[in-house]
Amino acid sequence: DGPLLAALKAGHWVVLDELNLASQSVLEGLNACFDHRAEIFIPELGRHFSVKHERTKIFGCQNPYHQGGGRKGLPKSFLNRFTQVYVDQLSVADMEYIANAMFPAIGKKIISKMVRFNYKINQEVMVERKWGQKGGPWEFNLRDLFRWCQLMLVDQMPGCYDPGQHVALIYADRMRSEADKSHMLSVFEGIFHSDGGGTQSPPYIGSSKLHITPQHVQVGYSILSRSGFGAPVSRKQLSIL
Repeated sequence: DGPLLAALKAGHWVVLDELNLASQSVLEGLNACFDHRAEIFIPELGRHFSVKHERTKIFGCQNPYHQGGGRKGLPKSFLNRFTQVYVDQLSVADMEYIANAMFPAIGKKIISKMVRFNYKINQEVMVERKWGQKGGPWEFNLRDLFRWCQLMLVDQMPGCYDPGQHVALIYADRMRSEADKSHMLSVFEGIFHSDGGGTQSPPYIGSSKLHITPQHVQVGYSILSRSGFGAPVSRKQLSIL
């Protein structure tokens, strides 16, 4: 049984995330769960399974379709099957609270600036549409902050956290033009260097230089071990001609 069928048979609660990314065939199959039929048909088994509405509760979650990524507006007849609840976007204070709770080692001062940067580029790119429209629409949200923080914890020394080391990887490199990439980094520098505090080093923008030794391969700050590598050794005696 798949996760949905197993949950329905057991009478569990079900959360359907990113519902407006589902295909039409999936929506049609789900619709039968919500109407008078209260059942789901599994073509692979050729059987119908009843939905125990007295025990099973189904929740659907979705982001606004204008965010792109293949999202679409769902039919009103389908949405009317649900009790609709709208949730406001996370505020700066919300994101700071969550990030500080999840990554206390980084420090509140750095977290505050990271959140301000994320909020500022989201406002300028997605809301005001001042720049960064090539290749869009984009999303700059809590997931990006989490990835940013996680990279810092894994790749840097405690007490020496520098958001500039990974800002290009998480944010700037997603842009499609050099002008947008440069503008992204200038926004970062404006926030992190405006008061003379926080990180003092410029954002790391990667390196195309490759350094290879018999034991390691280094590209920029990244070093990989060449496990299992060994130079071929000939067992034959060398002949000098």
